[in-house]
Amino acid sequence: MKLMNILVAGFLLAGAQAAAAKGLDSLSQNNPENAPDPHEADKSGVHKADADEKAEKAEAPKTKSALSKTLTGNLAMSTSFGWVKASRSEGTWRSSGMSDFQIAYKVAALNPQMAVSGTYRYAPIAMSGELKGQSYRGVWEMHNFGGLLNYSLNDSMSAVGSAELGYVAAHVHPLDGTKASTDATKGGVQVNVGGGGDIAIGEKSTCSVGPRLRVGFGSVTSFQLAGAFNFLF
Repeated sequence: MKLMNILVAGFLLAGAQAAAAKGLDSLSQNNPENAPDPHEADKSGVHKADADEKAEKAEAPKTKSALSKTLTGNLAMSTSFGWVKASRSEGTWRSSGMSDFQIAYKVAALNPQMAVSGTYRYAPIAMSGELKGQSYRGVWEMHNFGGLLNYSLNDSMSAVGSAELGYVAAHVHPLDGTKASTDATKGGVQVNVGGGGDIAIGEKSTCSVGPRLRVGFGSVTSFQLAGAFNFLF
């Protein structure tokens, strides 16, 4: 009988210890200090919190700045390369090939097919010539301000026309080293009119190429035939 009491007491004591241990395990799992670290790397080596943050950024829509919205579809740049013939009323002048650079900003859309842009075009021309017995060599720099009319013929082709008022600065120097004549270095005003066409390159139609013909008169007479490359922002 005494042995039976000892065995029953032993079983009760073992059960109590097991229940206590189970309760301690539950408390240990609920302890905040033992909670899994959100920055702990998973099996791929990427922190879970960092991965969630990157996913939220990827899902967030990208918004354009006010400046980007203003320039997109309105600002265009172009350059052309070709042949030019230029002269002045005084002296005999010869020109070589030339290139120019133009920036245009759309100021009005007259209709879905026609738009008007304000332009600035820088057109330097390498020159050589003779005036009053002196030989000269240098550059005529033309700064032109005006407007560009663009008429869309279809999705990939358009016609263009331009009118400009410009100033010509003559930077020429006598080859004999003597003082240059004021008639050779004086500047003047020039009016330019021109036209041409563009063919779009690529699916987004942000780039185009086409011919250009420009005629100028005033202090300098010029005739330019060139090919242009245009880029629309």
